[in-house]
Amino acid sequence: MDDILKECQDKMQKALKSFTVEISKIRGGAINKSIFDDIKVDYYGAQTPLNQLCNINTNEASSIILSPYDVSVADEIVKAIQKSDLGFNPNNDDGVIIINFPPTYKRKKR
Repeated sequence: MDDILKECQDKMQKALKSFTVEISKIRGGAINKSIFDDIKVDYYGAQTPLNQLCNINTNEASSIILSPYDVSVADEIVKAIQKSDLGFNPNNDDGVIIINFPPTYKRKKR
C-alpha cells in the first residue's frame, strides 16, 4: 500500500511541476523572460542553458532581445529557440537576436 501511495505522490508532483512550467508560458500582458528557462543550446558540444549564454532583456511589451556573450553562438541560439515548442521566430541581427511578439488586446466590457 505504501508503494502505491508513493508512486501516486511522485506522479502528482511531476504533473504539478509540468503544469507550473506550462502555465508560466502564458502571456498575460508583460513578456515573461522565464519562458526561456528550459531551452538548452549546443555550445561546444555541451547542452548549456540559454540564460548562461546571453543577456535576456525585454523591449517594452512587444519584443525580447537576446545579446549573446559570445556572438559566434548566435546561430545555435536561434536553432535552439526554433526547435523549442514555443513557436517563436527569432531574427539574428549581427549577433543580436530579436523576438517580436504580437500585441495583447484588452477586451472591452459591454
